[in-house]
Amino acid sequence: SGKHPEAVGLYQAGCDFDHGPSCTNLGVAYERGQGVAADPKRATTLYEKACTLGSSVGCNNAGITLANAKPPDYARAGLRFVDACDKKLADGCNNAAALAVDPEAGRPDETRAYELYRRACDLEYDESCAYVANRLIAGLGAKKDRSAGLAMLEEAAGKGARLAVFPELPLTTFFPRWPIEEEAELLSYFEPTMPNPHVQPLFDRAKALGVGFYLGYAELDPAAFDDGPGANGAVRRRGYNTSILVSPEGEMTDGHTTTVGYEEAGAGKKPGLPQLDPSTYASQVFWLLLSFAVLYFIISRFAAPKIGGVIEEREARIRGDLDAATDAKKASEAAIAGYEKALADARGRAAKLSEEIRGKVVAEANARTDAAEKQLAADMQKAEGRISEMRSGALARLSTIARDTAADIVQKLTGDNAPAAELDAAVTAALKKS
Repeated sequence: SGKHPEAVGLYQAGCDFDHGPSCTNLGVAYERGQGVAADPKRATTLYEKACTLGSSVGCNNAGITLANAKPPDYARAGLRFVDACDKKLADGCNNAAALAVDPEAGRPDETRAYELYRRACDLEYDESCAYVANRLIAGLGAKKDRSAGLAMLEEAAGKGARLAVFPELPLTTFFPRWPIEEEAELLSYFEPTMPNPHVQPLFDRAKALGVGFYLGYAELDPAAFDDGPGANGAVRRRGYNTSILVSPEGEMTDGHTTTVGYEEAGAGKKPGLPQLDPSTYASQVFWLLLSFAVLYFIISRFAAPKIGGVIEEREARIRGDLDAATDAKKASEAAIAGYEKALADARGRAAKLSEEIRGKVVAEANARTDAAEKQLAADMQKAEGRISEMRSGALARLSTIARDTAADIVQKLTGDNAPAAELDAAVTAALKKS
């Protein structure tokens, strides 16, 4: 639709001239089926070519298509994301980090993920900065350093942020995906009070910076159930997935709790799913609406404008690439026209030179022929003169020989000498007849 086919032709021309952004945009056309039939494999090939030509976006797009392929090629996807990261594209670093901890892509490598999130943060990718802070606070993939997490908070404040939103469970990260038998280990994932000595520096620094924050954490309710201890006398407690909203003044203004399924109970007691308990429906609906309102506010005020800016930037980049491809096509056409003109001029000069050489050769040949003919005529004239002289001499000698011979014959036949005048007359007459 639109001018997509024309754009595809221009992108193809630019890509043929090894213009990386043109190859990237051509890959987008094949991936989305814009102006051409959709061909994910062709798109991946074009993205990887763009990557080798230095396009960071091409590297990142290649990683995405490889990770989403059927079957996915996570190994190559990871390499392309890292290529994009090495070319200073924050999206590439962030995607490489996410892939490093994706269990479907292999064994999670938290240390590698932290390093890549750190690089993305250094490239001013805000979301990655939050992941770095969370991992430092929780000691996930890096040495636990909540002061470093505070430094990330200061960095966000320095960029004008007035509300910091931490993802779910940043203090402890998500629970391990393996059975935990020791109660002390399990309880280490919960916060018994809030704030507590470990988290108070976060409250104090946020207050000093005038930045509010939204924090989710695992809360342990130390109180026993209302129905008393379990059948075996064990104290029964429950853990919650809790979130709080802290004002720039450092005061908790709101919070909600949702049971996550941890319950220390007596023998034979297995907790059910609290979200299926009808008695909690009203509370769940209330906090769902409140969470939705908070998220809507955050997205509308912060995320949506940024996304709009990214879209505008991408459109401007596409227009620039299209103009560059057009210029490249015009340059190629001009180069071809110049080549054809130079070829035609060379042919004309060659024909003219050939004609000049041919004229010189013919003239020289004619001159040599004329000279040879003149020389031949002169030689023939000289030869004819010599022949005439030789003939006259021969005739003269022949007349004398004939006269002498005739005189000898007459003298032998008659015994008398014949008169000389008669002999000369007879010989002359005979020679004339011959």
